[in-house]
Amino acid sequence: MYNDRKWVIVTFEQISQADVRDPDTGEIVGNTLIDSAIENRSALRPSLDGQKTILKWDGETPAAFAEMTAYNYNEIRTILDGPDWTSTNP
Repeated sequence: MYNDRKWVIVTFEQISQADVRDPDTGEIVGNTLIDSAIENRSALRPSLDGQKTILKWDGETPAAFAEMTAYNYNEIRTILDGPDWTSTNP
């Protein structure tokens, strides 16, 4: 299960900074982080403080994530079960 999948934790600020804009119109035409991941912008899971999210991919590490800490399935599950991602309030 998920043997070839990896995850990274990024801030929403990092995602905004990775936007690619059309030089003529200024419209966002892509995003180097999201375009390298499986997710799309509307499916991102925010941390409880709304500052971070996770991105995932299968296979070799895309260049966009090369300098980031990558987690395997067990590692990311532990992180997501933690207090930054899962509320302890009923």
